[in-house]
Amino acid sequence: MRTSTVVFLFALFGCALSEWNPLSDIHPITYNLTLDVNLPLVGEDNGNEVTMCDAEVDITAEATAPTRRIFLHAENLDIESTCFHSNGVYTFLNAVHHKDSNLLEIKTPYLLRTGEKFRIAFKHRYPLGLEQKGLYRATFSNFGEIHHYALVQLVPNYARRFVPCFDDEQFPATWNLKVTVPDVYDSFFNTAAISKTRENGIMTSIFESSKPLPPSHLNIIVGDYKASHCKEEQKSEV
Repeated sequence: MRTSTVVFLFALFGCALSEWNPLSDIHPITYNLTLDVNLPLVGEDNGNEVTMCDAEVDITAEATAPTRRIFLHAENLDIESTCFHSNGVYTFLNAVHHKDSNLLEIKTPYLLRTGEKFRIAFKHRYPLGLEQKGLYRATFSNFGEIHHYALVQLVPNYARRFVPCFDDEQFPATWNLKVTVPDVYDSFFNTAAISKTRENGIMTSIFESSKPLPPSHLNIIVGDYKASHCKEEQKSEV
């Protein structure tokens, strides 16, 4: 084989490999996300402490090409379990974390067909601290009393710091959110609340489904806000 031909083939396949997107074979459809946002109580001062909070996400997705590997973004998450659900069968799998790329890799029990829908669910813990990336905690003082709130900084790609997801603007999906917080706090989302209940010191908020949004467009706020300061009907989904 001529040297020029070898160089051409190397350039051709090298370019193809460099442009390969590991997320391109799977597209998310729906995220069902439950977050425990364990803020300190009003008046408590926990300094720079980082709290690990519980979370669960159940993702419905579709294979856009035949594949046996699912890739999602995840950063600084403690993955406790991974469950693959298809054809009425639940299978617990191992998720391999590639720290250099912040990707989770899951090998499926069989080859997914193009157009096949499936679910992948994670139980995990995420860090809630003062670093302004992902879902983070902030404090302020009001007449000498310390108050806490949580909010998100997801641009360009920090949603992966509190939920395994396809953290790219080209992958919008519908989001269904449930948030639990100490009952001195309230929660707000891109959409209006369906229900808010208090029980055993915990406030649980369930929100309407969002329109298809990439993870970076989520808007989550938790705090001891007065209703006049944060009205859900005025919130935008963008």
